Amino acid sequence: MIDDVLRHLDDGYTVRLSEEMIAIPSVTGEEEAVALYVQEKLESYGMETELQYVADGRPNVYGVMKGSGSGRRLNYNAHTDTVPAGDDWETDPFKAVITDGKLYGRGACDMKTGIACSLNVIKAIADSGAEFRGELSFSGVVDQEATDIGAWAMMEEPKWRSLDGVVLTYSYCGDETKPIPLGLTGKILYNVEVKGRAAHGFRPHLGVNAVEDAARIIANLDRLRLVKHPDFGTGTVCTLKTEGGYT
Repeated sequence: MIDDVLRHLDDGYTVRLSEEMIAIPSVTGEEEAVALYVQEKLESYGMETELQYVADGRPNVYGVMKGSGSGRRLNYNAHTDTVPAGDDWETDPFKAVITDGKLYGRGACDMKTGIACSLNVIKAIADSGAEFRGELSFSGVVDQEATDIGAWAMMEEPKWRSLDGVVLTYSYCGDETKPIPLGLTGKILYNVEVKGRAAHGFRPHLGVNAVEDAARIIANLDRLRLVKHPDFGTGTVCTLKTEGGYT
């Protein structure tokens, strides 16, 4: 079975799908178009598909391929959103460019090439006619670059909570010093609001400067005593965004 599937893998197909998905902007909050694209591909492989709208215009996309009998259930998972394009691109971020064997475009690494790899594997299984027991599925969730409402919505469904395994297809180059992980830590997002009291700039001592207090908090985050896990090591802290001003 494995040899038959491997013979049907097509690197060129992976590249083509990656290029097509990069051309479909899916910045966080605008994932619908790329979800519909993925749904069409999954259906072309003979999968039963479903869109789960977790917010207006923001669907998780699922596909299921059932085997010949009961068995284990494996899911290929990816997120469909990307961060904004940002500035200083030398090329159009939504038009894939291949230079020196590397593919560039918004979401190329994180993680539309990963989606393309999953689709390539599923297509190879379908085209090979390989028989298997159990269930093969795909899940593409929204909002990973924000607060993970897509992943949370997926995990509220009992059928997804009972999977036997999940493969996250990030573009990750493993080696001896940085092996491909067999598990991942989770994350918690804190929205910390620091309140102040207004005072004139010539008499700041009469007020409370919330921006300065927030800076003190940020500067001391490295003093937090984080939990250490035997497999995943010590947790990390990352400040993502600060805002301050007049009210």
